[in-house]
Amino acid sequence: MSLFAWFAIIYTVANIIYFTVMIMNDAYGKKPEEENKAEKIDVPATQDDQAVAKEEPVTVNENEDGFSVGGSQYEAALTPDEESPDSEPASDSGVSESSKPTAAVLLRNHTEALSEQIEPQFDDEYGADEFRIALQNEGKQKEGRPMVVVKSVIDAL
Repeated sequence: MSLFAWFAIIYTVANIIYFTVMIMNDAYGKKPEEENKAEKIDVPATQDDQAVAKEEPVTVNENEDGFSVGGSQYEAALTPDEESPDSEPASDSGVSESSKPTAAVLLRNHTEALSEQIEPQFDDEYGADEFRIALQNEGKQKEGRPMVVVKSVIDAL
């Protein structure tokens, strides 16, 4: 017998023994106990149950000075950046706070000073009809338009 025949016989017997053991283990072996990892939450059956807390809506009112939540009153103070529409800007030197440039404005001005100013240039586009006519006329265009170079596909092959 050849070496391959011996290998095939031994391999087949080993597989038969292995799968027989696995099938017997699944059929008659001891099953591992699985833990139930689900969380149990007690949910009351009715609304009258003690576990359900009865919540009532809380009213929130907004007014000019602030707002009120339920029975509590809160004041909303204006930040220095905000100004009320009826108040006038207070300034000691005659220059208002709003006319001073912010950090973002200063950064933008600095960037614009270092940037190169260019004029946009648009390409001379061909519409679908103009391009079709140019191809049919072997690339010849109206005066002032560049010539379209036409190459045959057969030449490329």
